[in-house]
Order: sequence, then C-alpha cells, then structure tokens
Amino acid sequence: MFMLGLVLYGSTALLPILLQTLMGYSATTAGLRAFAGRDRHHDLDAIVGFLVAKIQPRYLIGFGLVVVGSSLVLMSGFSLQVDYRTAMIARVVQMAGIGFLWSLLTPPPTPF
Repeated sequence: MFMLGLVLYGSTALLPILLQTLMGYSATTAGLRAFAGRDRHHDLDAIVGFLVAKIQPRYLIGFGLVVVGSSLVLMSGFSLQVDYRTAMIARVVQMAGIGFLWSLLTPPPTPF
C-alpha cells in the first residue's frame, strides 16, 4: 500500500507541476492530463472483480505492478521536450495498472 500511494500521489502531485512551471501549460491543461487516467482506473475495478474469481489475486497484483512499473519507466525518460500526448499516455497506462492494484490491496470496509 505504501508503494501504491507513493506512485499514485507522487505522480499526481509532481507531473502537473512539471507541466505548468517548466513547460508552460495552463493549470486547466495540466489538470486534464492528470485526469486522463481516471476512467481506466474505474473501468478496471469491475474487470478485476470479475477476474479475481478466476485468477489468483497475487497474479493480478503482479500484473498491475508490471504495468505501473512500465509507466514509471516511460515517465523516467521525460524531459522538457516531452509532448502532451506522451505525458497523457503514460498517465493512462499508470492508472490502468493502479486499477489492478487498488481494488485488490484496499481492505474491505468494516461494519460498525
């Protein structure tokens, strides 16, 4: 959970700052880039719920870690010449991997 939070919140906070301060994007444009992966995360929650009955959760978590890792490798090559499309694709890939991790690593709510 620590690593998931580090990846999710770290990139959510740092990438818009990079796009705004160093690359000159407006706050709206930088926010839309950060918002791009949200739909993939929520779409995959339902798919992961279906897959967990057929595949062991550790394999789904491993797949999610590989996908998130690949997005971080893509982000590690960012420079001031990165275009908006590449930044958005990296975020969508990252959120797709987090979709596999979030629903499996988050504990269910406890009744009062």
